[in-house]
Amino acid sequence: GLGGYGMGWFILPMPVGPGGAERQVIRHPGEGDGFRSVFWRIPEDGITIVLINNVGKPSVATIAERILGLMHDRQEPLPTADP
Repeated sequence: GLGGYGMGWFILPMPVGPGGAERQVIRHPGEGDGFRSVFWRIPEDGITIVLINNVGKPSVATIAERILGLMHDRQEPLPTADP
């Protein structure tokens, strides 16, 4: 098999639900000259996150994880860009 990859999407279980519960995350990262992006969809929770960053840091995947944490009442601070 393709190990969690289908039609251009990564479909993997991740501990991003309430209390760190595993959820199927349908995601697609993107990167090019000067930008990074992520599209994450968690159908079970009715959540979709789309982030686009032209700075490079912090990681858009890290930001997406923290946003999900905040949506599920986990108090993890959002990362900040390097000075």
